[in-house]
Amino acid sequence: MTNPLRKSVGVLRDLRDWVRTVDQVNQPEASTGNHQSISLTPEEDLRLQPENNKMLYRYSEKDMLSIYSILEEKGNRELSIVIDHDIGGGANKARKTTIKNIINQDGCAISFTHHPATGYGLTVYADGNPHNFIINDLDDFINFVSNIKADYVVVNNLVAFPRIFELIDFICSYKSTYSTTKLIIPLHDYFCVCPNWYLIDADGNYCGVPDINKCKSCMQDSKEEFLELAPRQDVIGWREKWLELLCFSDKIIAFSHASKEILHRAYPSIPRDKVKVVPHSDYRVPGECPGYGAKNKHGRWTVACVGEVSKYKGSRILAEMQMLILNHGWPIDLIIIGICSDKETKWIVPETGKYNPEELPEILYSHQVSAVTLPFIWPETFSYVTNELCAIGVPVVTFNIGAPAERIRNYEKGLIVKELTAKDMLIGIECLLRKHAQYPWSHPNNDY
Repeated sequence: MTNPLRKSVGVLRDLRDWVRTVDQVNQPEASTGNHQSISLTPEEDLRLQPENNKMLYRYSEKDMLSIYSILEEKGNRELSIVIDHDIGGGANKARKTTIKNIINQDGCAISFTHHPATGYGLTVYADGNPHNFIINDLDDFINFVSNIKADYVVVNNLVAFPRIFELIDFICSYKSTYSTTKLIIPLHDYFCVCPNWYLIDADGNYCGVPDINKCKSCMQDSKEEFLELAPRQDVIGWREKWLELLCFSDKIIAFSHASKEILHRAYPSIPRDKVKVVPHSDYRVPGECPGYGAKNKHGRWTVACVGEVSKYKGSRILAEMQMLILNHGWPIDLIIIGICSDKETKWIVPETGKYNPEELPEILYSHQVSAVTLPFIWPETFSYVTNELCAIGVPVVTFNIGAPAERIRNYEKGLIVKELTAKDMLIGIECLLRKHAQYPWSHPNNDY
């Protein structure tokens, strides 16, 4: 196999035009002989201060040429380019797993990322150590990788990337130039469907991917804060541009059948066999819970919401559930096992704090949890916590939406609620407790 970087040696020798070489910023004692110092302008110095989150390494041209030499010696190693945002969450976790798998298979990787606060980053994995670079803008990345023939390009997630249409155009052009390169697109969210990647409409509800004309008015009216990270594009133009990229792809990976169906609802022209359903397999499977279903020490039933609870994970539903419980005197103690980002919900529903998945069975047992509620209001593409709870064996109630419902549908201790309301969630919890915990209380409007 021809070495992927042979054509790019000229570019590599010109790296000083776009990567300024400095010692490890603010840590001169860690400097090695492979780094050479240069003086910084006041503007550069300001950008690299710790308070501006810029304590990073910048490697020299010599370092990059040494990476070239490593790849030159191992010309049969496959090279992957992975493009991803760097704002955290499940997509970033998946990116790290992807790169780890590439390295474990003796491959090489170039990771291109963007964070709204810290800008673009590029990391090269070639010799067992990550080599990190700060690059100025999208043009630097395009100029660099245009001369590199990769075996794979993984478009992991493009949320928060500026000039996104230009990036998509480049990826399509790259695929046209290097036709044997495999283009893979994992479906971590629904950004390819709508800039509002949670698919929450202007009223705060799951939209269901309606007629495109309704999408146009929704985007104009939406007040979702996270849309600051995405351009308020015309949805028709957005879909047309993304369809180009999806058509150029060799494989689209969905992590649930539910997310595959949503994608096809937005893009019915995409061949169904191009979208492969491959559930995540890197979640930890805890042991079974030592016991559940009994009343707690106060003679009440403890119902927990598990994980990192946010607006889209149902924090407002939880708050409404708590108010209904308190107003009607129902014998339920509601808690959050994990953390909650919604201040109003945290005020009325206690939280236990962060936990490790392997600790979850004992935490559920120690809090005498009788059942778990997962009131997610957006169609998650995959739910780690749902799979963990099913492995533990605790009763789970969730709404009929996304990957959690898909998993619970085949779970003997699970129940799916029809309507996305606090009242219906409480009815579902009561029904599940009656079945699994000898629960005596009955809601007057129980239709489940």
